[in-house]
Amino acid sequence: MPDISKFKSVSVSTDTHSKLLSLAQNRFEVPVSVQKVIEFLLEKEMKKKNGRSNGRSRG
Repeated sequence: MPDISKFKSVSVSTDTHSKLLSLAQNRFEVPVSVQKVIEFLLEKEMKKKNGRSNGRSRG
């Protein structure tokens, strides 16, 4: 059973899940989990939002 203090579940449509699976299997050099695809895409969007394209924090 997952540690509920570290993980939460999300619901996505079956179409979205299929697209995530496709990305997980084909987008990266090695297959990754759907969880890692979501994390990667979220981090990418957060960096764009914060104006940081290289991943370094300001300050």
